[in-house]
Amino acid sequence: MKSTSDWVLSGMLAIVAVIVVAHMLPVSVDPVLRLDIARNRSPIAELHQVRDIVQRKVVHVDTLDLARDGRFAHSRLGDIGYGQNFFVDIVSTFKVRKAGSYRFVVASDDGFSLQVDGRQICAFTRDRALTTQTCTILLDPGERAFRLSYFQAGGPAGLKVQYGRHADGKLYWFGQKSEHFEFPR
Repeated sequence: MKSTSDWVLSGMLAIVAVIVVAHMLPVSVDPVLRLDIARNRSPIAELHQVRDIVQRKVVHVDTLDLARDGRFAHSRLGDIGYGQNFFVDIVSTFKVRKAGSYRFVVASDDGFSLQVDGRQICAFTRDRALTTQTCTILLDPGERAFRLSYFQAGGPAGLKVQYGRHADGKLYWFGQKSEHFEFPR
């Protein structure tokens, strides 16, 4: 029969084993949005310049909250871009539940272009420090096409996109389900 100290030691070893296994598992989030990230060979000065891609990767994120201490980073996944001179393209859909005037609040460092249903609703295509823009669009219920292109030249980086219905004033991260938008899972 095991003594109390044996049970305590066994319990502590089990806890340590669980902690070790948890740290060995890769961090993940719900794959709501696919980011196609491409590192450019030469410096980027403008979003629409000719691309000369030398490396690519795909990262899936749950929301577009990708600015941490001047880095292109996710709160759980950490750094997800390249250090500098990279493009990010996000093509997705979302479903509008209720007709109305909606706003997209985009914070970017550096440039971006946002399209809904093939129509550009806002953009800043050059280099800049993290700056926020609000874009407005009228949307009817149904599925909508979303396209966002972003670039990071050098220095600090970041991209954040929120949305909300003008009538209620509340903002949600793009990718976060709400009473207004649904996202494919």
